[in-house]
Amino acid sequence: MDVLQETTLEECMKLAVETPERWPAFLSMLLDSTVYFLGSANAIEGAADAQTGSAIALVQWKLSDGTSIVPFFTTLEILQQSIDSPQPFLALPCKTLFELTLGRTLVLNPKSEISKTLSPDDIRRALFPEPVVDRGAVSGTAVTPPSRPGGLCRWIKSLFGNRRLS
Repeated sequence: MDVLQETTLEECMKLAVETPERWPAFLSMLLDSTVYFLGSANAIEGAADAQTGSAIALVQWKLSDGTSIVPFFTTLEILQQSIDSPQPFLALPCKTLFELTLGRTLVLNPKSEISKTLSPDDIRRALFPEPVVDRGAVSGTAVTPPSRPGGLCRWIKSLFGNRRLS
């Protein structure tokens, strides 16, 4: 993930936490992003990109109430600030992490100024959004919102950066 994308993701997260109406836009951007989490793939130590078919071991943290969470991070820097000693970590597309952890509680950027707990239901809704019912259509007809191809969005962002189009 490049610095521009990390900054934009951080800014969008802050806005989404402050203004709940912005949460869906942030979640869409998050799903298209690479995130970092503590764990290992095939017992390889240190930073690694998880490959398809790798066995992944996720680190879970216990909260004071005994609840287990899977911490994940928007940037490598935030991950490193959240741990006391070096630990192995992986980077994956957020959507893939959500698919692997379906049914678990995840916390985005724990121990940082702005963090967000995602329940199993939150993750399920992010992965499988409810169809939008078109009120003008025949009763019972559902329209699924179009999904944005993540690769295309990243390519367009890298191509145009912060330039304004007129």
